[in-house]
Amino acid sequence: MDDNIVGFPQHSDLDRQFLELEQQQELIRNQKVQIMEREQSKLTPAQQSELKFLKQQVDMWGDKARAKDPMPNAANNLFAAREELTRYVSDLRAWGKNI
Repeated sequence: MDDNIVGFPQHSDLDRQFLELEQQQELIRNQKVQIMEREQSKLTPAQQSELKFLKQQVDMWGDKARAKDPMPNAANNLFAAREELTRYVSDLRAWGKNI
């Protein structure tokens, strides 16, 4: 009965090397995708600048609204600056940016 059993073919050294290279290539492709996703989640220099500007506007109008003799409309401008900063941060997060 054992004479009728055919052994399972083994991979040659060349086949094993080829399979190992394919696995390495797949690993490299996965790493590339992960790196690209991380890069996409970073803010661009323009986005960083706009975010910095909006934060400065909130700080400036906050200082002017809390001054001893506040400027007219300082409170309204502070509210608008906060709203614009909140909207911009929300949009960036919706686009997958890490803030």
